[in-house]
Amino acid sequence: MVLRQRAGDNMTLAAAVPGEQGDVAWHLAKNHVSRTASLRADQHPAYDELGGLNEIVRNNHDRAYVVEADFSTNQAESFFSRVRRGEIGIFHHIAGKYLDWYAADLAWREDKRRTDFKLHADAVLKSALAHPISRDMAGYWQRPNKAKTPLVAWNPLRGMLAIA
Repeated sequence: MVLRQRAGDNMTLAAAVPGEQGDVAWHLAKNHVSRTASLRADQHPAYDELGGLNEIVRNNHDRAYVVEADFSTNQAESFFSRVRRGEIGIFHHIAGKYLDWYAADLAWREDKRRTDFKLHADAVLKSALAHPISRDMAGYWQRPNKAKTPLVAWNPLRGMLAIA
């Protein structure tokens, strides 16, 4: 699932989940979307209850591609297209247990795609130097039993989902 901010910083939040589920959509919207924001979603039943949190505009793709001007799901569809192209052109294979990391990387690339490459390098270096050692990645290749690596390593839903 993906949340895309249309105005301002154009931030993207991607979460690797087993499928479009109402409780996951609710959790993402409740914890990552301002109550004053207006949501855009298609007619999937997972988004039915989001109207209790925010104003929501639904696109019924059976009737029309876009319901009203500027009310579309194109931002999310564009991100999913880039994920598919990333698998083909950048990564060549995305292992399911690391899908969340790939999605986070592609979301970062999507948010920074119009930024100077020097600023990218500076941001990555500053982040890497300020971040503590990763328990998930440090010494991964040295582990005697790599099968015990968590199925999902990074996820904004970690507190909500029981992912083994």
